[in-house]
Amino acid sequence: MDLQILSGLRTAVRDALLNAFADVPVFIAEITSLDDGDDGNISEFMTVFFGDGDEEQTGEDLDSETYRSDTQLTVGYFNEEGKIDQSVLDAQAAMIRPILLNLPFAGDITRAGWQYVPPIEGATAGIYFRFNIRFSN
Repeated sequence: MDLQILSGLRTAVRDALLNAFADVPVFIAEITSLDDGDDGNISEFMTVFFGDGDEEQTGEDLDSETYRSDTQLTVGYFNEEGKIDQSVLDAQAAMIRPILLNLPFAGDITRAGWQYVPPIEGATAGIYFRFNIRFSN
């Protein structure tokens, strides 16, 4: 599998988010809170990470260069205001989804669900939304 495809997509997602939300940091990790250095959390940030992937080589030898891969990309938007007003999270999610779905990617990007992240155990309130990614060489 050509991991450069996913690396390039991750960079494109991060760049697209930074372009649309220039004042919001974007991290390549699965995190739900960030220490601001003053015994508190950063009040607003985003995350981008990939889940496990599956690869198929139907009718091919195991060492074949021909494959199709499926994986899942998860983007998280976190904002302290979300613990009192979930509409803040919903509004940002509504802006972020089209950015990702319209990326120029040589494969398919489709919506795959979402979930709220409650502000428990020191976490910042947020929303994760997932996208299915499918590509082949």
